[in-house]
Amino acid sequence: MVLAPMFRLRFPAGAIAETLVINVALTDRDGALSKEPWTLAWPRVAEEQVRAQPADREVLRAAAALDAARARRAALGLNDDRRWQEAASTLADAANRLRSYADGDPEIRAEADRLDAERDSYSRPMSSLSKLAQSGTSTGR
Repeated sequence: MVLAPMFRLRFPAGAIAETLVINVALTDRDGALSKEPWTLAWPRVAEEQVRAQPADREVLRAAAALDAARARRAALGLNDDRRWQEAASTLADAANRLRSYADGDPEIRAEADRLDAERDSYSRPMSSLSKLAQSGTSTGR
């Protein structure tokens, strides 16, 4: 089995050149994963330096898929609660967020377009069959 864990880290404000360090450990029920934690460190740099670094397309695509799945799941819950306009707005916000970091990537733009296309179905009562189909979409099936 191949695992591709994704983390979104938020660091508190601090001084440039300060080193930010985290320790990460993965565990599982069977003990098959390494028990030794990894130490990851980043030097704090100016925002211009961060923006100048090239983006990793595969990471951005994985983040977009995760953001879209979360938005669909949240929208489905809102639809269940008869909060149809909020459900549609949740998908619109997610589509805009994806476009903000797509940087021209066609796969991320396509995912944002799918979210926009789905807004109408979330903005009104959905049948149980539609909800089931959408829950399969939100899990990446």
